[in-house]
Amino acid sequence: MSNEPFSPANHVKLRSLYFDDLEIGRQFYIASRTMTSGLFAAFQTASGDNHPIHYDAEYCRRHGHPDLLAHGFQILIQSAAGAGDFPMWWGIR
Repeated sequence: MSNEPFSPANHVKLRSLYFDDLEIGRQFYIASRTMTSGLFAAFQTASGDNHPIHYDAEYCRRHGHPDLLAHGFQILIQSAAGAGDFPMWWGIR
């Protein structure tokens, strides 16, 4: 550990990668996420989408689905790799 005081101006959280740094086949892994009823409810509140397919499990079963269906944008934001800290873990294989 350095004895230098912390300087926000000199702090680098992640090493930047540029297009030329990437190779074909390089993979970046992100941690899996469990979709919970709380996440469904929070997104339903934020989006205002009140269709029962997103919050009523019995409705879903009556229509042939085993459980709730996530909102399309909910899936998008949960799978946006740049929204997390995955680059700092360098799960590159």
